[in-house]
Parts: sequence; C-alpha cells; structure tokens
Amino acid sequence: VMDSKASFFFREEQYDSAANWYLKSIAMLEKIKKDDRLATTYFNLAGVYQMLNLRDKQKEYTVKALYASQRNKQASEISSMYSALSDYYHTGKEYKTALLYSDSARLYFSEDMDMSRKYYYLAVRAQAFHGMKRYDSAVYYYSKGNEIAKALNNTSGITESTIWMGSAYLGLKQYINAEKFIKEGIDLAEGDNNMALKTSGYELLSKYYEETGDFKQSLSAFKKFVEANDSLQNADRKKTIL
Repeated sequence: VMDSKASFFFREEQYDSAANWYLKSIAMLEKIKKDDRLATTYFNLAGVYQMLNLRDKQKEYTVKALYASQRNKQASEISSMYSALSDYYHTGKEYKTALLYSDSARLYFSEDMDMSRKYYYLAVRAQAFHGMKRYDSAVYYYSKGNEIAKALNNTSGITESTIWMGSAYLGLKQYINAEKFIKEGIDLAEGDNNMALKTSGYELLSKYYEETGDFKQSLSAFKKFVEANDSLQNADRKKTIL
C-alpha cells in the first residue's frame, strides 16, 4: 500500500510526498528484513531523490539497493543496480567511474533478463561509452537499446536512443548518419511533445550544421534550440510554483 501511494505521488510529480511514503515502506521492510522487496524500494527512492536533485541521497539509496540485491543473489537485479550507479556517475560527469560501474553491470547481464531491465542496461552502457568519447561502442549500444525500446513500445526510449545515436555519429564525424538520426529524433520528440529531447535535438542539429559549414542553418536550428529550452525552463518554473 505504501509503495503504491509513493508511486502515485511520483507520477503526479509530488516528489516530497513520494519520498515520505517510500521511507515509511523502507522502515517497515527493514524491520522485517524483506531484502527481496528492499532493493526495488531503495532504487525507487533513489529515483525520487534524483528528481529532487539531492545527489547525496540518491547515491546513498542506490548503494543500499545494490547491497540488498547482492544479498538476494539475483543477477538481473544486481546488474540493474550497477547500471544505476553508472547512471549516477555519468550525470555527475564522472565518466570513467560511470564506465567502470557499467562494466560491473555487464558481469551480471543476461539475454534472458526482463526486457525493461535489458533496455536500462543498454541505455546506460551506451551513455557510459559516450561520456568516454568511445563513440563506436556508444552507437552499438544505442542501436541495441533502440531495438528493445521499439519492442517495448517505449516512445521516450526510442526517441532518446535515436537522438543520442545521432550525437555519437557526430562525434565520429559520420555526418550522413548524424543528420539522419538527429532529425529523426527531433521528429519523434515533436510527435511525443518531449520538450527535453527536442531541446537536445535542436542543439545537436545546430552543432551538426556548424561542423558541416552551413552557418545559416546552424543559426536557424540554434534559434529553435533557444525557443525549446525557454519553453522547458518555463514549464519547470511552473511546476516549482505549483
């Protein structure tokens, strides 16, 4: 019941309330030593703290989730928790550490894993390689993640992997593929009204045109980036006020 209430408040973007209900659930689960449920609840609470930008708390509960999953001896769960730590360090721009944790996740990865866990592993591993500028490997994992996202009908995952694949191709100076995937990603973001990915897409498109010498188109794309970014910031401010 407590986890359900926490999930409800998370969907409603009432993150303080979500955190309070997850903490109540954790207190009960720790008391009765339910490690099989604690790993997931720790992980979910870490996600709430990520949304609240409380990075110390995010790390604390991600580590707790890893330890609980290790006590459970569930390989797929352990892989996901190592991926979560990789994602944490990537967000903090500690790219070398992010890749090390992704390497640990790989030790427990299996093709028999649940599709959602498999997508999470692939997406995080792709960004870990991207952060280290190992663009060939990033493209490989973005592509694999994109396939899983399509199988899951995960529209956000499809859009995200498409745009960042374009970014990786841009890093490789493979401009035909870069243009293809960046533009495709922008179209997907427009269709989903995903303002965050739309913003990233136009920023990348501006960079693409700049690198290929089309400065007029670069300026046009940059203006769209500024417009999308302003809309994104305004939406965030409204949420804060509400």
